[in-house]
Amino acid sequence: MTSQANEAPTISAPPERLLTIQEVISITNISRSTLYELVKHDGFPRQVIIKNPVTHKRLHNALWRRSDVEQWIKDLPLNDKNDNQAA
Repeated sequence: MTSQANEAPTISAPPERLLTIQEVISITNISRSTLYELVKHDGFPRQVIIKNPVTHKRLHNALWRRSDVEQWIKDLPLNDKNDNQAA
């Protein structure tokens, strides 16, 4: 028998992709205005900027890396029952 039979299969991560504002809103369930307010105060990942290399004009206004959004969700604190109780 070969050692390959005992090796665990590898699972590759899905390729990185960029999300539109509508997709980010759908994934996070956060309103557009709240999302931009979080970005403004470094509470949410910033958009990536894609520019035309010749004209240097933006090609798209708001795109986020999926991995950045997913990491932000993973880093959110868990809901603690004691957080909502008065002291």
